[in-house]
Amino acid sequence: MKFNWRSRLLLSYLPIFFVVVIILITVFFMSMSEFSKQEAKKANEIYVKRILETIDSSLISIDQTITKEVMSNNKYAHFFRNEDSSNKYYSSFEASIELFDLLRYVPLIDSVYLYRSSDQVVLTDKSSSSFDEFGDREFLLRGIENGIPRRYTDLRMYQENIENKQGRPVITIVKKMVPPFGNEGYIVVNIRLDSLKQLVQPMLNSKISHIDVFDKHGSFLFGDSQWVADATVQARPSAITKVTSEYTGWEVDSNFADMQLFGVFSVLSYVWMSIGIFSLLAGGIWIFYITRQNYKPIETIMAHIYQYSQNRSNAFAGKADSDEFKFIEVGIHNLIEQSIRYEKQYEENQAYRSKHFFQELLDGNLTVNPSRWADELLYKGFGEDFESYAVIVVEIDTYTKFISTYNVKDQNLLKFAVSSVLKEICQNHGVTIWSEWIDTHHLAVIFPIAVGMDGDGLIHVVGDETIRWVSANLPFTVTIGIGSITEHLEGVSVCYDDAMEALQYKLTLGNNRLLDHSQIVRQPIHKDMFKSLQSIRSITQSFRLGDENWKEEYAKIFKEIQSRSTPKDELISMMNYMVYQMYRESVELSEELQQVWEQKMPELNAILDHFETLKELDLRFYDVLNRAAEDMRRIREGKTHYQLIGEMKAYIETHFADTDLSLSSLSDRFELHPNYLSRLFKEEFGEKFIDYLTTIRIERAKKLLLETSLSIQDVAAQVGYSLPVSFIRVFKKHVGSTPGDYRKGTLP
Repeated sequence: MKFNWRSRLLLSYLPIFFVVVIILITVFFMSMSEFSKQEAKKANEIYVKRILETIDSSLISIDQTITKEVMSNNKYAHFFRNEDSSNKYYSSFEASIELFDLLRYVPLIDSVYLYRSSDQVVLTDKSSSSFDEFGDREFLLRGIENGIPRRYTDLRMYQENIENKQGRPVITIVKKMVPPFGNEGYIVVNIRLDSLKQLVQPMLNSKISHIDVFDKHGSFLFGDSQWVADATVQARPSAITKVTSEYTGWEVDSNFADMQLFGVFSVLSYVWMSIGIFSLLAGGIWIFYITRQNYKPIETIMAHIYQYSQNRSNAFAGKADSDEFKFIEVGIHNLIEQSIRYEKQYEENQAYRSKHFFQELLDGNLTVNPSRWADELLYKGFGEDFESYAVIVVEIDTYTKFISTYNVKDQNLLKFAVSSVLKEICQNHGVTIWSEWIDTHHLAVIFPIAVGMDGDGLIHVVGDETIRWVSANLPFTVTIGIGSITEHLEGVSVCYDDAMEALQYKLTLGNNRLLDHSQIVRQPIHKDMFKSLQSIRSITQSFRLGDENWKEEYAKIFKEIQSRSTPKDELISMMNYMVYQMYRESVELSEELQQVWEQKMPELNAILDHFETLKELDLRFYDVLNRAAEDMRRIREGKTHYQLIGEMKAYIETHFADTDLSLSSLSDRFELHPNYLSRLFKEEFGEKFIDYLTTIRIERAKKLLLETSLSIQDVAAQVGYSLPVSFIRVFKKHVGSTPGDYRKGTLP
């Protein structure tokens, strides 16, 4: 049997509606019922615990009071010691008075008596008797034989006189008297069960709960049941709540007195259930009405489509009788497919054309006519009210780590996020931009500046917001280079070159920031480069000689690089020069030491090819040089003349200011032939003795010139030159300038 769309709609909605709502209502009431029971049980448990806490606190208070009396009351001690026979009646009288006061101050105590073991005398608050005539004699004897319990006894019957056969139900606590509080004896305190019941009677009179108290052996003590006290209940009904005292071991069973509360709730549940069923019926009627109203526009559309299908195709019209939507689907299916195909092809062609035109703008190689420019710019949202253009380039920081952490799909997704956020930020400021990824980690942006717009300030605002957003929401950072501003599209290529040049300075200025080309001042290359080359030569010489000072010079040169904002291309040139100087210095060393350096050179070249930050370059370069220095040190220490070389080196560094220091004087000092010493210097340090001595003197002279105000003549004398002329000539040969020019900072 086939149904039209309206019938299928009704048959689809109504079953789901009824089933889901009925289930929800059922679950709701079941949950509410269970929740109410659990809450009632919790409340009842708290109530029962309160009763137990009241009983326990009272019994503990009595226990502590008796203990305090035993330890602090001397009258009890006098009674138990029984030392003075002349005053024993008086001591018994005083103790009896104390017992009477104890009964008066602690209402829960039914009776109390003292038993003195020395003469088997029992003293109560009213009289004194022999132990054989005392009614509670059997209880005390059993306690003495079996051991006195630490806490209260179980329920028992207490009778003070033998003649009185009917006892009182009590629980008892016994305290043993031992020296120094008296000779051996006992104080026995009985708590009447009726007193405990009266203590919690207001709590037992509950219309909601039915409460019974049992001792630890299951004997009934008191409660709402009609059992006899001290009777063992064999068939105790199951309790909703059962709580056991940690102090006495008593158990309290609690049940609800009646089910009126749950009966009321059940009635309310039926009321709510009736309301829910009524709501279901009302909802069903409403769905039927809404479906009928919503179906009217469908009927109208179907009438038009049916009339059209009869004119076009009878076979197609026949499908309308069985399925209202089938011929609609057939009618528009081809149109949708063709539209999607054309749209996809147009988008692909347009994206390719736009990217090609964008790259031509950046390269300054426009091959299209000006009218084509205007059409492309209008397509990108650039109107005719723009007076100038700027270019910014967004570069992903630590790109090597970026590509090693994410696969190609994730990389493209993160790049899309960066470009989308940049566009959204610009739109928030009323600017439409044109952006394209020109390579793997550079996003170029053409930023149009309208008439009257503060272009430079707006570019900085957009750049700052983009950097902050990427840093806060993506697992990497970006650095943005800002180029110059041009009034013509032909000048965009120059702006792009300026932006890329600004990014060259992020090595020293840092990542995750804006780099404005107009605010970066390139330092004079000849002056900074000369200072750097001098430092590099000093590093390589110290390194070749095994002098640890190369580390200090190395740290100093990187600090200078950081302070003067060196671009990346200059930095790479400087480090290549350092590698070259290291190679030149190593040529003069022994073959073993040369091999160490030849093994490290490929590592240094690899570092220069792949580094992201100045700190990374510093740490990785230092690590390779330090390992090479350690290898060279171990080779030198393995030779037999290593200690001799060290002593000579230390001697020269200490006496370099001696004008008479020479290879001859050094050979006399160490009792070796001058030719042998000269050969050792050449093998270990890669240079002659005189060159080594000159290097030390010149380095010391440079320090004195910069840090003191000594005259040139005094400086010459302090570094071992008796004639200033000779000092000036040697200094200029090694440094490239005279001492005076070096002090003034004038470089060639």
